[in-house]
Amino acid sequence: MDEQIGDRGPYDTWRHIHQFVDLGEETLVRDRIEYRVPSAGNLPLASPLLAGMLWYRHRRTRALLAE
Repeated sequence: MDEQIGDRGPYDTWRHIHQFVDLGEETLVRDRIEYRVPSAGNLPLASPLLAGMLWYRHRRTRALLAE
């Protein structure tokens, strides 16, 4: 689990839970993300930022599991 501590990140709150399920020949990766954007609204690109980060992590995790 990744969790933002205090104000040390771009979100008011952030919790990202990773779950890996062994399916024999394959591994299923599930992510659960709970977050709150800053109430000041100074992060209007929250969705594109999050989507880009998850896309990168997905590709990186897939490459690491393939090794």
